[in-house]
Amino acid sequence: MNNQPLKYNVVNKELDLSKKHLNLLETILKYYEIENIKDFISPKFSNTHDPFKLKNMQQAVELLFNSLDKKILMEQDSDCDGVTSFSIMYNFIKLINPNANIDYYIHDGKKHGITKEVVKRIKKEQIKLLIVPDGGTNDVELSKEISELGCKILIIDHHPIDNDNPYATIINCRDKQYPHENLSGSLMCIKFIEAYEQTYLKNKMKSQRFYSKQFYDLGGLGAIADMMDVRDLETRYYMIEGCKQINNEALKELVEKKSDEFNLGVTIHNSEFTIAPMINAMCRYGKMDENETMLKAFCNFKEDIEYQPRRKSKSDPQPPKEIHSLQKTAARICFNAKTRQDNAAKKIAETIKVEIEKLKLQKNKVIVFIDNQNIISYEDKSLTGLLGNKLVSYFGKPVIILRQNENKHNKESNSPYLYQGSCRSRGKGKLESTIEYFSSLNLCLCQGQPNAFGVTFYSLEDINTFVDICNKEITDDEVIDVSEVDFVIDAALLKEKNVVEIASAYNIWGGCISNPKILIKNLLINNMEINGVGKEGSDYKGYISFIYNGIKFTKKYCNKDDYENMMCRPEEWFGDTPEQIIKMDLLCEFYADKYEDEIYYNVKIRDFYCEAVEFVSRVDKPRSKKEIVEDVKAIQEVVKAESKSIETPTKKFDRSRW
Repeated sequence: MNNQPLKYNVVNKELDLSKKHLNLLETILKYYEIENIKDFISPKFSNTHDPFKLKNMQQAVELLFNSLDKKILMEQDSDCDGVTSFSIMYNFIKLINPNANIDYYIHDGKKHGITKEVVKRIKKEQIKLLIVPDGGTNDVELSKEISELGCKILIIDHHPIDNDNPYATIINCRDKQYPHENLSGSLMCIKFIEAYEQTYLKNKMKSQRFYSKQFYDLGGLGAIADMMDVRDLETRYYMIEGCKQINNEALKELVEKKSDEFNLGVTIHNSEFTIAPMINAMCRYGKMDENETMLKAFCNFKEDIEYQPRRKSKSDPQPPKEIHSLQKTAARICFNAKTRQDNAAKKIAETIKVEIEKLKLQKNKVIVFIDNQNIISYEDKSLTGLLGNKLVSYFGKPVIILRQNENKHNKESNSPYLYQGSCRSRGKGKLESTIEYFSSLNLCLCQGQPNAFGVTFYSLEDINTFVDICNKEITDDEVIDVSEVDFVIDAALLKEKNVVEIASAYNIWGGCISNPKILIKNLLINNMEINGVGKEGSDYKGYISFIYNGIKFTKKYCNKDDYENMMCRPEEWFGDTPEQIIKMDLLCEFYADKYEDEIYYNVKIRDFYCEAVEFVSRVDKPRSKKEIVEDVKAIQEVVKAESKSIETPTKKFDRSRW
């Protein structure tokens, strides 16, 4: 860290903490355009909608009811929402009919919807019902082929409807009949179960929504992983209720595997950044047998597996073998898949970064990298999105990673090649929805989320034209690498209760309503009160902390340079760092942590800029704590006066102490 002034863009505004009776949490949520704050914080079942508002729902539940004694094939989509959607439907069917004859098909790689391999299975095995959760709506030709084999199809989906598909029974929240389109595949499965239990299981339910509530944990996780809008109260209800009660044994084991991330319980935020990535890593980077183990674990298969623990060091004796459940095994291999994926992505991203700089592509407003050297192997092609995120983080600009493929089927281009890949962007200005801007140029096909999507170009000429247009139309401000700050707070007004109010709301943050990033300006402190904690005798400090106004500030993962920058140690200074009053600007989050059953509320420092105020103490004349406090208060008055452009206070510093 070079201790340079922070570059930031304030998304909302400065928060005035001097107002009496200020409800800081409510004020922040209003800036996020949350209208019904009470229901947002504690959504209720009354915020959900009648499942029969979904088109074809009655036919869908009747189809399953009439097929329970027939051979069923289920297809799993290759992501976290696909795994949870599949598991919900499989476990529900087994719950209402333990003898149901269900087989499964797992996609090889990042495939979606109905595939030709499934058609072959149906033809060979005389399948009578195909269930496709989280996909399949637009697979019209394959649906027709399957229906002609005498197999019925139940599609439970949430993706855009591009074509009419009369060959399947489809429920899809994008049917323009349901009140909103913000349900994941997993939540569509929850709505299906709600409709089914209302129709056929009323007399068997021990309590209201007895069957559907058992799967809220999987339903909420799928919605969190698929980045559904957390402001929608129906979706939010299922997310929060699912986090409260984890029922699925495989999911419990995943939480246990990363227990240090869940010391405050399961939340939308830690599910999004801890559990979902492990499942996605398995889907896209795991081996087929590992994927099957994971799916069976989520579907409550029972199996004991022998496991040989590793030795902590080569000199240690071989530990005894252990017997693990299928669910514990699945958690371990998901964790390992994520570790392998992260290591591979880090290595490949570094290689691509060198190539981008060699070709000087970073000078463009949008970096378009064509992998002509096969830096990303066929086995690693699922990493393209993850690599994009790493490169965006490094260069601070939108990044498109492409591969050259043969143009076998596309009729829109006479080019022998297609250039296909993915884009990642931070989304600012006209790039707030990068997919919309790129699509408007009519030079590429884009499909996906606003700032994370697949891209296809039809020629090198189109790519060059695209880069030229972006360089002309996109401003520097729209791609400059700055920190997005939600709110600005003056340090002199910050109180411990403000930190507690926001940090104690840890269970409401997640998705598009993340824990607010706050810039604390003009914090004045004596540098002797700043502590660096780490291994003794090591340059690595571990973390930096200090107390200000009764509030603990912490910056983790620091080295010696970070510590000396915060202490404002003069360059080429020999001996101990001199005692100084430091003025800081801090990019922070307010957060909660738990230790030995007690919850602590702190300020987590993400980045900082520090400068020594004009006066430097004489090291040969020690001062009392009272004198330090007096000088800090005096300097605060000066800084506050200067920031408001008013006359400097008349109080002078006692220079005899400096």
